Amino acid sequence: MRTGLPILAVPTTYAGSEMTPIWGLTDGGRKTTGRDRTVLPVEGLYAPDASPVTAVLAEEGIRVLADALPAGSGCTS
Repeated sequence: MRTGLPILAVPTTYAGSEMTPIWGLTDGGRKTTGRDRTVLPVEGLYAPDASPVTAVLAEEGIRVLADALPAGSGCTS
């Protein structure tokens, strides 16, 4: 968010935050939150308006993420 680089949003809970422009940062045990449209993720796999193209891109993104995890992390692609 601070660098201007693309953001990779990975939902970690089922609270809806993966569909909102709300961000959260924890630094030194202190959590801050805010809103910024630049952090708004786009659901590409399960969205009602998904297309075959967005589905392929989403699946490839998941595969690349899984392949990049260290060995023994429990994830397989």
